[in-house]
Parts: sequence; structure tokens; C-alpha cells
Amino acid sequence: MLLRSLYWKTLKVSRLVGIRKLATGSNSAVWKQWAEEEASPSSEKHDDNIDEMEAFGGINAYANEKDLLEDDLNTERDVERLINSLKKMDEGASVLGSGLVKDHGHKLNVSEMESPDDTTSRPLNRWRNIIYDEGELDNSNLDLPPSETNPHPFDEKWQKLSLPPTHARSMAAYVNHSKVLQNLLDLGVDLLDIDTKTTLARHFVRMDWEKDAFPRLNWLVKSIGVDHEMLANYITRNPFFLIQNLDEMKERVSYLKSKKFTKAQIIKIVTENRYWLNMDVKTTDSRLGWLQRQFKLSGNEVRYLITKEPRLFVFGLGPLQRLVLLLNNELRFTEQDIKKMLLEDPRLFMIEAKHIVLSFNYLAIKMDIPNYLIVDYPCSLRCSVAAIRKRHEFLKRLNKAIYNPELPGCVSLQNLLQPSDRKFAENVARVKLEDYNTFLKIL
Repeated sequence: MLLRSLYWKTLKVSRLVGIRKLATGSNSAVWKQWAEEEASPSSEKHDDNIDEMEAFGGINAYANEKDLLEDDLNTERDVERLINSLKKMDEGASVLGSGLVKDHGHKLNVSEMESPDDTTSRPLNRWRNIIYDEGELDNSNLDLPPSETNPHPFDEKWQKLSLPPTHARSMAAYVNHSKVLQNLLDLGVDLLDIDTKTTLARHFVRMDWEKDAFPRLNWLVKSIGVDHEMLANYITRNPFFLIQNLDEMKERVSYLKSKKFTKAQIIKIVTENRYWLNMDVKTTDSRLGWLQRQFKLSGNEVRYLITKEPRLFVFGLGPLQRLVLLLNNELRFTEQDIKKMLLEDPRLFMIEAKHIVLSFNYLAIKMDIPNYLIVDYPCSLRCSVAAIRKRHEFLKRLNKAIYNPELPGCVSLQNLLQPSDRKFAENVARVKLEDYNTFLKIL
């Protein structure tokens, strides 16, 4: 009990110290107001000094519980005064528009700004007064146009026409000043999508078209063979391509060539797995090696698999390992079954395990379908339970829910789960589509 009492007293004191330090921040306006209130006769005096108290282990700061509670009350009053002071400051501040920046403190001219605390809300583009006292303009002729050899003094009124903003909330403010952004827009790249989903704007506005962007885009089209009509879509989906090291990306493509991938296969891999060129060679090689060892694949099978679904290991090898254990240990598929399903439908191995378990349970328990039929059509494990149930219940109502290949009128999983409702109704159930839609309404 004694240790518990000491712990709670220590916790209370530490909390009070933190609140008091938060309440007595570095805001000069609040400090000034508090000083005036403390100097007035109606103000309450505090004997304790927050700077002299221990931030941690301050259990001896108070003689008894009464003093602790009294200081707690005083601290609440301090916090209340702080909140009231901040409310008054907010009420007196002007409403910010799209071209203003939120700053705190009192109003000052930009040239008088000594620290960030001295500024207030002002336009985005702000320029300090420039003093030319080192002979920068001694040889300039102001009657002639400005140039590198004939510099003119900076004139703020021309900055909107000739200079980009000092800062902005999006890339839109820099389009008129950036050749890179202008050319990307001409290509059809969705800069809004890039600006809202990534933090690449700061890199894009600093790029040089001739040195940074064009060499990468030219290499993607000329060397790899990506269709120029797909270029804008690819950059929108993988804008990080423009900040990758070009030599490293060439090594990644050379690695695929060394593994005997054809040019058409490389194009498919690069375009369908948008982040393939962002992965280093070591990571790619280790993941492909794991796939080959885990599923006992030949070289041709690895190339076929990656070409068919390049995004197979985009999330790493951990999800694949867990899914293999699930299929083998819990759902009782053999290694050969798993390999066959992988080559037949690699996208199955990108689905969450819980969805696969739900679909398997309905197929195996409710519909009494053996594993070997599921292996022949692994896409059935990717179908939702709701979709399978609709088709199964409809055939069951018609007494056509027969899935045993040895019985006449057997319905294969491929025919049962084909995407078209019309083909299912007319070719499998042998009814009109309207009858199937009516059944779905009462299901």
C-alpha cells in the first residue's frame, strides 16, 4: 500500500509539472498578459516555482496532500487563462484564404522579421528587401534588358510573371514555371493523382527535363519497348520511376535478360507490375529463387509464372509462405496440387487467407466437392461465398446441383462460376435470364 501511495503521488506531481510547462509556453503575448494579471491586486499569488521543481521523482515537492490539491486547482486556473488568451488571439486574426500562410505572433513587415514567431498571416510569395552593398550592380546598365552579364535589382512586381512561388500547397502553382510538369501534362500524366497520393511534388518541381526526366522516359520507350500510349498511365501509377537511378534500373532489366526473359515478357512484367523497376536486383533474385525452390519449378515454369502474374510477390514472401502452409496443413492439398494451382491461377496466392478458407469450407462442406475438382479450377477459391451460394442454391432449386463427374448432368466448377449470368442461366441451368434474376430477388 505504501509503494502504491508513493507511485500515485509521483504520477500526480509529474502530470502537474507537464501541464504547468505546457501552460507556460514560449508565447510572448501570453506571458505578457499573465504578468499583468499576476501584478494586479486581484490576482492570486503562487509560492511554488515550476523551474525549481523536479520534472521526475518530485514526490518531496509538497508537504501534504492538501498542498498538492491546492496546486492542482491553481494549475487548472493557469490553463484556463491560457485558453482564454489564445481564443482572444484567434478572434482578432484574419481569416486565411488560399493564398495565405498561418503564422502566429504580431504583425510585422517581412523585412523586420527576426524569427518565425514575429510573423503573421501573409501572402504565399514573400520577399525580403535585398540590400546591394557589395558592388553587385556597379557594372549594370539599367537602360538595357536584364541578363546574366547585366543584372538588375530584384523587383517584386515582376515575380508573378518570371519567378515561381516561394512555396505552395500543390504542384499546380508551379506548372507555368516548370518544363517537367508541362511536358508530363502534355503526355497525359495525372499530376493531381500524384500530388494527392504521394509526396513527390518537391522532387518534381526541382527536376530538369533534359537531365532528369527525358533520359528516363526515352530509355523506357526506346530500350525496353513500352508503348508511348501507355507511358502516361505508367508514370501515373509509378511516379517513383522518375526519381530512380537510371543505371540501377538498367541493371534490373539486364538481370531479366540474363535469365532468358524475352523482350515481350519484360515489357509485360514492367508494365503490369508497376514497381518492378523500383526493386533492387538482390531482392528480385532472392524472391525468384525462393519460388523456384518452394514449388520445385523449372526455369521455364518460373518465367511462365512471373510473366503471367508479375505482381505475385509484390508484398514479399511472408504472405506466400503462410498461404502455402494453410493449403498444405489445414486444407489438405498436396505439394503437387499447390504447384498446379499456382501455375494455373497465380492470383489465388495474392488473396487473403481468410477469404480462401471461407470459400473452401462452402465448396467442400456445403457442396461436397472434393479437393481434386478444386485443383482443376482453383479460381473457385477466389470467388466469394455469396457468389457461389447464389449459383448453387438456384441449381439446387432446379434439382440440377450435381457436381460428381461420374453422374449424368454433372456441372463443372468452371461452368458454375463463369462470370456471365446469361451464359450460366441459359447454358447451365437451361432457363431464361429473367427467371434467374427473379430468384435472386427472393433469395
